[in-house]
Amino acid sequence: MANLEGALLTDIITTAGEIGDGFGPNYGFDPYDMLANQAGILIAVILDYSPFLDRYFRLDGNISPPKS
Repeated sequence: MANLEGALLTDIITTAGEIGDGFGPNYGFDPYDMLANQAGILIAVILDYSPFLDRYFRLDGNISPPKS
């Protein structure tokens, strides 16, 4: 349940940001940004609820320092 609540909160925040971009003088609303936000949220929820897919499509954010 917490995963869905997190997805909903993320959706609300990103939607508000995109609407704010539409009213900003230097930015504009872009439906493709909105689509990318929704796709990212959907992928995260699917991977969270499917251990099989999560095992094969693992998102990893490790950063290694450069070797000198």
